[in-house]
Amino acid sequence: MAMSGSQTRLPRQLLISRAMALVGAPVVIVGETARRWHQFGEPRMWPSIFDDYVIGIALVIGAAWVTREARRGRVALGAAWGIAIGIGYSSVFGHMRSLDQADPSGLPHMVVFGVIAGLWLAAIVGLLLTVAARE
Repeated sequence: MAMSGSQTRLPRQLLISRAMALVGAPVVIVGETARRWHQFGEPRMWPSIFDDYVIGIALVIGAAWVTREARRGRVALGAAWGIAIGIGYSSVFGHMRSLDQADPSGLPHMVVFGVIAGLWLAAIVGLLLTVAARE
């Protein structure tokens, strides 16, 4: 007998992917807020700030949806990971090109790059786990 909604036991891969999304979302949002707090008053910087909010919100929505309805939620969570990978690609390779410049946070740019690259790789793992999950 098939179960629906929250009664359905999620495959292990989806449980891991959902947990990664629920941990990653606040890390990305809080991290970017702390990193660029002093730039919030500069409208020209908003696209560089709020792209991380888009990632975080998409991950929360995907994680919530997969909790409610595994089949459709899996698609939403996969899409959220895709958003994170797409936006992250630009960030990773943009930072890679500018390692010789100061980071807005004041932290060593190599440290910031390492965190961003690590989160991007985690997003790729999250997508692979979501796609690999069996129903």
